[in-house]
Amino acid sequence: MNLITKISKLTDENDHTGSVKVLAEAMEEKKTVKILESIEAIHRIEGSMNHNLGLYRLDILHGLLERAKGYFGLEMTTKIQEAF
Repeated sequence: MNLITKISKLTDENDHTGSVKVLAEAMEEKKTVKILESIEAIHRIEGSMNHNLGLYRLDILHGLLERAKGYFGLEMTTKIQEAF
């Protein structure tokens, strides 16, 4: 399964943190992956996504997408962004 398909599938399954984590893993951003794993753990413990935690995840996604332009190129990054 390619990156865009994985992101799209996880997003469709309402696993937004998982989809961001897949992108971080593809970009080999180990620190970001650890942060996203912590967000997943908090989400599981709380039973829902805290609003501020969701905003933090969104901030992480925006940063990843910005860096993805240099990592994947603009055309691929546009396709990745559309998968979310």
